[in-house]
Amino acid sequence: MRVWAPVPAVVALMVRVCTAASPTQAVIGRLELKKIEGPPGVFSRTSDVAARFVRPQGFWWEQGAEVVSEGPSFDSLVKKEPSRYESSFPLKGVLRLGDDSYLFAFDGKKPEAGYERLYLDRNRNGDLTDDEVIRRLPGSWLSGATAAFPRIDLKIRVDGREMDYAVHAEVYGHRHQQPGERSVWSASGSFAAAAYREGELEIDGKKRRLVLVDFNTNGRFDDRGGVRDAESPGMAAMVYAEVGDRLYIDPVSEPEMLFRWRGGIADRVFAHYVGRLVAVDDRYYELRVTPTGDEVALRPSEVRLGEVTNPAERFSAEVYGELGILEVIGGRDRPAFLPEGQWKLLSYTIDLTERAPSTQPVRTNKPRGSLLSRLLRLASPIEVYEEARTTAVSAQAARDYKAVNVVAGRKTVLPFGPPYKPVVSVSHVSPGVAYLEMNLVGSEGEQCRSLLVRGERPAEPALTIAAPDGEIVERGKFEWG
Repeated sequence: MRVWAPVPAVVALMVRVCTAASPTQAVIGRLELKKIEGPPGVFSRTSDVAARFVRPQGFWWEQGAEVVSEGPSFDSLVKKEPSRYESSFPLKGVLRLGDDSYLFAFDGKKPEAGYERLYLDRNRNGDLTDDEVIRRLPGSWLSGATAAFPRIDLKIRVDGREMDYAVHAEVYGHRHQQPGERSVWSASGSFAAAAYREGELEIDGKKRRLVLVDFNTNGRFDDRGGVRDAESPGMAAMVYAEVGDRLYIDPVSEPEMLFRWRGGIADRVFAHYVGRLVAVDDRYYELRVTPTGDEVALRPSEVRLGEVTNPAERFSAEVYGELGILEVIGGRDRPAFLPEGQWKLLSYTIDLTERAPSTQPVRTNKPRGSLLSRLLRLASPIEVYEEARTTAVSAQAARDYKAVNVVAGRKTVLPFGPPYKPVVSVSHVSPGVAYLEMNLVGSEGEQCRSLLVRGERPAEPALTIAAPDGEIVERGKFEWG
């Protein structure tokens, strides 16, 4: 029995009043390619922090199962392989970056000992034997057969143009029992973008630092986001952001970004989806990004704006419509604006924290956070920051959320939030056992994904199952999960 409550979404605490900008010429910024310094998981530069939050290309293998490939398969592209793999189960696949495909194979003495070598067809000639073999980083095992590899520098082509690029590769394997007590070896591997773009752009007379990230690790920097549906047991389908690439405008310092994202209380004013529009301070701009990411242009938009309101004291909401995904930040006494048109809710966070989190370092002898977060502190030159006593609820909208019509010059209610009600459903059934799941559902069918009260989860909800005549059949508690 579980209550679904993944990592809290970030909460916006700053006020942004967006207005239409006067038409003028676009401002264009040139961005240089940068590569992440150090191995995966170690933060070194301020820009690296944003650049490391990406979605890698993922692969999965299982002994006896067919490898599913969306494009040309490994077997159809390979021309030459090593004469013998040391592993009884080498992991073969096709990495797709920009215009081209790159064959690869993870290999090792035996799966349980970890994969030690990576063959990667960097020159794209179908031959895995004429490129330098990449060996795993020493001490990169985290558990079982997990291994990380050093940064891999590549030349890729995007829209016919050659450019430098880089990825980080990781692989994890494990053995598990199948029905009938049959032991099966399976593994997962990933390649994550390790290159990003950085530069400056003067916006409305002020110099801004830009960091452009290939969030979906496909070699392009101009991918626009969208939305996707996901079914939930006993619930309406939820909608989620299908993120393309990300643009950071004046990202905060490394310690502050790590602290805020770790605590789930960051304001997202500096983080934007690559799309048609982007809001900077009090203006909307039309955004243009080249496929290689070397150039970003912003032109003040002529869209007409209407005000959107919600009873929440402070809120951050993502909405989507014909102009893409946009974020509005406002509250009871803080106006928020959207371009006129039809908008549907994607997600939101209502923030009732009594005070904004401190970003000043404090001296403390008390260990804070998880073991992983403490290890991150040791690996990074950052101070210990005071943990915020956050009170906030975050939720994901349902697909059938009714679109709101925003009219220029008028106020429109963007409905979401309380009252919340518990909804219990059967998540799955095994012989003799039914597993129950409880979700908190908001006034417009949105499903809560995080709930914190003064920095803590509430007590685990109690469960009582009674027969029609009132006899108690079972008592228990749900678990946060």
